[in-house]
Amino acid sequence: MVGAYSFNEGAGTSVGDGSGNGNVGTISGASWTSAGKYGNGLSFNGTSALVTVNDSGSLHLTTGMTLEAWVNATTVSSAWRDVIYKGRDNYFLEGTSDNNKLPGGGATLGGAGALTYGTGALGVGTWTHLALTYDGAALRLYVNGTQVSSVAKTGTILTSTNPLQIGGDSMYGQYFAGTIDEVRVYNVALSAAQIQGDMNTPIGGSNPNTAPTISAIADQVTNEDTSAGPINFTVGDVETGAGSLTVSGSSSDVTVVPNGNIAFGGSGANRTVTVMPAANQNGTATITVTVSDGALTGSSRFALTVNAVNDAPTISGIANQTTTVNTAAGPINFTVGDVETGAGSLTVSGSSSDVTLVPNGNIVFGGSGANRTVTVTPAGGQTGTATITVAVSDGQLSSNTWFTLTVNASGPPATGLVGAYSFNEGAGTSVGDGSGNGNVGTISGASWTSAGKYGSGLVFNGSGARVTINDSGSLHLTTGMTLEAWVNATTVSSAWRDVIYKGNDNYFLEGTSDNNKLPGGGATLGGAGALTYGTGALAVGTWTHLALTYDGAALRLYVNGTQVSSVAKTGTILTSTNPLQIGGDSMYGQYFAGTIDEVRVYNVALSAAQIQADMNTPIP
Repeated sequence: MVGAYSFNEGAGTSVGDGSGNGNVGTISGASWTSAGKYGNGLSFNGTSALVTVNDSGSLHLTTGMTLEAWVNATTVSSAWRDVIYKGRDNYFLEGTSDNNKLPGGGATLGGAGALTYGTGALGVGTWTHLALTYDGAALRLYVNGTQVSSVAKTGTILTSTNPLQIGGDSMYGQYFAGTIDEVRVYNVALSAAQIQGDMNTPIGGSNPNTAPTISAIADQVTNEDTSAGPINFTVGDVETGAGSLTVSGSSSDVTVVPNGNIAFGGSGANRTVTVMPAANQNGTATITVTVSDGALTGSSRFALTVNAVNDAPTISGIANQTTTVNTAAGPINFTVGDVETGAGSLTVSGSSSDVTLVPNGNIVFGGSGANRTVTVTPAGGQTGTATITVAVSDGQLSSNTWFTLTVNASGPPATGLVGAYSFNEGAGTSVGDGSGNGNVGTISGASWTSAGKYGSGLVFNGSGARVTINDSGSLHLTTGMTLEAWVNATTVSSAWRDVIYKGNDNYFLEGTSDNNKLPGGGATLGGAGALTYGTGALAVGTWTHLALTYDGAALRLYVNGTQVSSVAKTGTILTSTNPLQIGGDSMYGQYFAGTIDEVRVYNVALSAAQIQADMNTPIP
């Protein structure tokens, strides 16, 4: 992604670039509206209004592209009307054209113009999602996530130093009449599934990841001391190349088939598994082959029979569950058993009646033996009801139980974000600010790791490492605040160890304190210090989400999305020109030892539901 315009600023003459490439835009003639597709949008008058984004190298799309936008036309005519335009005809997406008023798009490819059109004109007063892709072989147009046309073309996309413009162009005066929202520009061709993901996800939200797939593997029969295989199967994924997927195997009965006796071969989409029973063993084991894209998994199971007569396993009932949007339900306890097979060798699996609300890969199991748990995570931003089926298998027979999961809306998304640090740069000495306020940070002594909570993170050595963010007016939190971070401590001690600190004690969130090693936080409120503490020390080597809020009436501490303490306080938060620092401070030397990720600072107090949503959503 090289350009992303949510138009959620709501005021002013500039639009930010959510892609992180700094391709900001200047508004001319367009007016703000709160009735965008997602939040605010921009209304274009059809005569002169446009947004101009200065040319940059990242906007030179050469071998591939995707142009996307939500549009709501007030006028549909037999004329070219720009949604996205890079002149002179480098690439463009049009709400209408001189071809029977149809939407369309095109580019100059290998020096020659190329066009493709929709099959029907836009509906006036109706939101429509338009997308144009080019992959080096064909130009494709999508309407509301469905491909409606294509034309075979090859060649490099023409580049120029002309600006990128939205809603019109200053070269030909092809001005769009209506509202535009959620504009995205990529330098690659997205798939239909990825376009549908963008279409249903506002810029700045979490793009959904789909679980990888694995083909079914037929049950196998072999003799003692004789291997079964190699057995062919295939893997795939919408977002991840098949060659980057990892496969692993487990056995429901490690006496019959030790896990170490499951070996894999092949490459790319075509893989093999070979299973060798233990010496002189007979029986039946369920072999679970799992494919992972690093975040979600898919699995296929097959029974390897060396001998056995079997009864079906049993599973206890599970009560219906209710949760809120972007919040997991669980872990939920249940029990399994079997007459012949030890409970520890039984395998459990889950499926959803509504994979849009709950993808099957979001049903995750824990526990061991007879005592198991299931945790169900709804897809980002989804609400509704799904039936979750939990099955238990001994390798040949299975039983199941089911329960209803209801996912309720949690209210409006959080506002007031003044600093957001995903630490996904992965290299260098600077960290960007995802809030759009420009509160960038400088790293001193901390080191990058790919093992953050979500993607990369920063490792702090406990003796001098920190991130320093220069003071700005947006970091002066006066009437309310929320401080959040994921932390994974390597050392827990009876001393103050900063996660977030604005000196001198303006506001702070601490991984440990001198109060029995407890996490805590505080602020200077109305001229007096205020503190609140957790109820248990952080676990070493474990990710924990910490959050501190102040709403003008009370200071509250949350651990993993649950409020654990509060103290009634009033007064304005003290401000200063001292920097905001992460992982330590240069004032008292309170340095944290461990990894920190997903740091957020708000100038308002978030609710528990909003904190839980942040906790489960990486900073884009």
